[in-house]
Amino acid sequence: MPTIVADPWLGQDLYYQPTVTFPSQGYKINVTPRAWGQTWAGPATWFAHVDEVKSKLGSNSWRWTDTIQEQFYCHIAGLPASLPQYNLESWRPLVNWAQSLVQYRCNPYDGAWS
Repeated sequence: MPTIVADPWLGQDLYYQPTVTFPSQGYKINVTPRAWGQTWAGPATWFAHVDEVKSKLGSNSWRWTDTIQEQFYCHIAGLPASLPQYNLESWRPLVNWAQSLVQYRCNPYDGAWS
């Protein structure tokens, strides 16, 4: 008998389609959470957030680096202050999401939400 896995999001996407832009400093992954992505934002669900965004990035999924991931976690933890969009910048230094949230509002080292 096949295993049935419950879908905790009831078929709803957590995110809109992410985009990649190319400012002079590097590249930026722009991610906008849907209401469902804002609701189901606890640390136990972060793996699903990452999986969905990386899947939606398609051929740009290789751009998902450790620094991008830490910024992403920081923005999820920073809800609702980090809305409406998470801008994940390739040129930011790698800083643990919790430290970044407290010290830099997810943008090491300039400290402004973006």
